[in-house]
Amino acid sequence: MNLPSYLSVHAIVMMVLFGISVSYLLGRRKTNHPFLMALLGGVLAIMPPLLIIYFVLLLLKKDLPEKSQSS
Repeated sequence: MNLPSYLSVHAIVMMVLFGISVSYLLGRRKTNHPFLMALLGGVLAIMPPLLIIYFVLLLLKKDLPEKSQSS
């Protein structure tokens, strides 16, 4: 069974967008560099097993301390 090439490209693009969005959301909460984390998640989305490992590592990382608003 052969898949049309546009379906394969569509699946890869969807995985990259998913990797970027989830990595950004996790990176915003757990690191000081959310855009770098999103870029890395987008690159790793091409290799789904590595993306899953990356998500697990980000989830296990401790959250950044909350910034208190002094006014």
